[in-house]
Amino acid sequence: AGGDFTVSVTEDYIGDFAPIKESMTNIIASMRNILNNIEVASGQVNLGAANVAQSSTLLAEGVFDQTENLKKLNSDIAVIIEKVKDSDKNAGEARQLAAGAMDKLRLSSDEMNKLLGAMSQISEMSAETAKIIKTIDDIAFQTNILALNASVEAAKAGAAGKGFTVVADEVRNLAGKSAEAAKRTSKLINETAEAVASGAALADSTAKALSDAVEDTARVDENIGRISDSAKEQSEFMDSVFSGINAISQVVNTTSDNAQSGAASSEELSGQASMLSQLVSGFKL
Repeated sequence: AGGDFTVSVTEDYIGDFAPIKESMTNIIASMRNILNNIEVASGQVNLGAANVAQSSTLLAEGVFDQTENLKKLNSDIAVIIEKVKDSDKNAGEARQLAAGAMDKLRLSSDEMNKLLGAMSQISEMSAETAKIIKTIDDIAFQTNILALNASVEAAKAGAAGKGFTVVADEVRNLAGKSAEAAKRTSKLINETAEAVASGAALADSTAKALSDAVEDTARVDENIGRISDSAKEQSEFMDSVFSGINAISQVVNTTSDNAQSGAASSEELSGQASMLSQLVSGFKL
């Protein structure tokens, strides 16, 4: 009755009282064993509850840190998504500009080819003009010969041929002037032909450069298209990652709540175990 289970029944119980002694001995031994087991179990429960509470507290703290990291990561990914979308938009605009530039370059290339054709025609016409000038020069030469012969014949005619001599001289002068003009014109035509040939070479180089620029612009347009497609894929991927991080954040928040609840329950269990240990300590075993 005093809680002392170290006592033992030493007196002899006689007759019908003998089973009472045996029962009392068994009760004392059984209660002592039960209380010893309760004391050991309460100690283990108290220790385990303390460990669980400590682990739960550490888990809650770690989860809190992870939650903060996830929030920061979430914010960083949101910024990245905006930048990817801006890159996609800029790539689209650059693609439009490249397409416009390519159209303009193709138009310039076509115009340059037309210019080459026109310069080729000018060169051909210059060659024909040179032939005409050569014919004029030949005519002037022949006219000069005829005028010279006419002067000779007029001189032979004496006084009767004086008027014809004047005409022959004028014809010879005109032939000389025509020949001189033909020479100057021929020189100008040759210089024009050389300038046209030089311009044709420059125009040909420019046409080739424009053709190369068209090809380069086409490749730039293709690369910009790939960049635009890649930016769209990255944007979709980042949206998926963003959704996944939100889901992970929700799970982490739930884990944090559970960890905090587990820590509180463990502390409560530790307190109950301590109370049970104190109750058992009231008995003498």
